[in-house]
Amino acid sequence: EKERNFLKEQKEVLEEELNMAKSIQENLLPSKAPNHSIAFFYKPMAQLGGDFFDFITFPDSTNIGIFLSDVSGHGVPAAFITSMIKSFLLKAGTTLYYPSMLMAYLNENLYQQTSGNFITAFYGIYNKDRNTISYCNAGHNLPFLVEEDLISCFSEKNKGLPLAIFSNADLKSFNKNYRNEKIAIPQKSRMIFYTDGLVETVNIQKPEEEDFGIQCLPNLLKTSFNNTPADCLSLIYEKLLNFRGQTELED
Repeated sequence: EKERNFLKEQKEVLEEELNMAKSIQENLLPSKAPNHSIAFFYKPMAQLGGDFFDFITFPDSTNIGIFLSDVSGHGVPAAFITSMIKSFLLKAGTTLYYPSMLMAYLNENLYQQTSGNFITAFYGIYNKDRNTISYCNAGHNLPFLVEEDLISCFSEKNKGLPLAIFSNADLKSFNKNYRNEKIAIPQKSRMIFYTDGLVETVNIQKPEEEDFGIQCLPNLLKTSFNNTPADCLSLIYEKLLNFRGQTELED
């Protein structure tokens, strides 16, 4: 009886600590979008997750920085690494103005500090006046560019390796330095940024069939093109759960 009570107490303490950690992690994320034309949705697989995103605003321009990252693995270790990433972003200073410099800065600080975990990341700076986005991609899923009758991905040119695998010196020796890419954003279009949990979800009854990213998402992005950004995300999540066949997701 004493043993059972002890285990029950330990379980309650652990659950309380996990709930506190979940609250802390949620506070690391943006509480609102920079403007009405941007919407976001965050749903971790468990109480704690390795997916992270942030918006960067600049005091001297209307540009908006969009940062996403995905830590390999799940749970407490992955969540702890996201807190490290947030901390480094807060101390990044002027490197936030240059996507490739930010990736190099994060890589150098995270290398040999993540116990073998690696991080895919994307950072882009959207220039509203010129309607362009300058970005650097460190092994992350390429964003979708959605027009009324066309869906494409951002260019794979200069796609870098994930963070925390090699030092910056190693990357330079491999000629794999992080580099910038810049594209024009067409008028009346939409950008979709995401982590792999969205596109790699499979139907729990038919896991051998094509995943959500192939079977459903392209058509869904077309049919929701005229929806508001928030309504578009709500519809994607609703269809994702229907496709999955349950509310529990793998990522």
